Amino acid sequence: FWSQEQVDEMVAAVAWQWQKKDFAQEVAKLAVEGSGMGVYEDKVNKANKIRGIMWDMKGAKTCGLIKEDKAKGIKTYAKPMGVVANVVPCTNPTITTCFIGLSLLKTRNAMICSPHPRTKDATYRTVEYGRKALKAIGAPEDLMLCVQDPTNEKTVELMSICDFAVATGGKALIKVVHAAGT
Repeated sequence: FWSQEQVDEMVAAVAWQWQKKDFAQEVAKLAVEGSGMGVYEDKVNKANKIRGIMWDMKGAKTCGLIKEDKAKGIKTYAKPMGVVANVVPCTNPTITTCFIGLSLLKTRNAMICSPHPRTKDATYRTVEYGRKALKAIGAPEDLMLCVQDPTNEKTVELMSICDFAVATGGKALIKVVHAAGT
C-alpha cells in the first residue's frame, strides 16, 4: 500500500545502486567468466541502460488511481500482481535482472530470479546489490530473491508457484516454461 512517492524512492535507490561502476565491473566479470560469451567492456557499459530505464519510467503512475473516464464513470486502479518468477538468460544475466526488477518494483511486485546455471553468480550478485539498496531505505529486501542453485526442475517449480512468470531465452527455455503451465 505504498504511495507513488515511496515506490519511486525505492526504485531510484535500487537503480542508483545498479548503475554504479563498481557494480557493473563486478557483475560483468562474473557474467563473461560464467557464460564464456560476450565482451567484458560491453557488459560493463550495459549499466548505462539503467539511466534509460529510469528515464522511461519517469512520471509513470503505478499506484492507486491511474486513469479515470468521467464521462463513462470508469476508474482504473493499479494493483500488484504478486510474486513474479524471472527466468534470467545466460546472455544477459545482469541487465535483464535490472530491467525486470525495476519494472516490478515500480509496479509494487516481488521478484524471484531463476538464473541460468552458468551465470548464476552474476545474477545472484545483481539481486544482492538490489537487496542492499532496499534494506538501506527500509523497504522489504525480500522483494528480490534469487535461486542460488538453479536447475530446470527448480525453475519449473518456481514458475508454477508464482503469480506470474517472465522468461527470456531460447528453445530449451520454451520447454521449461511450458512445463510450468503458467
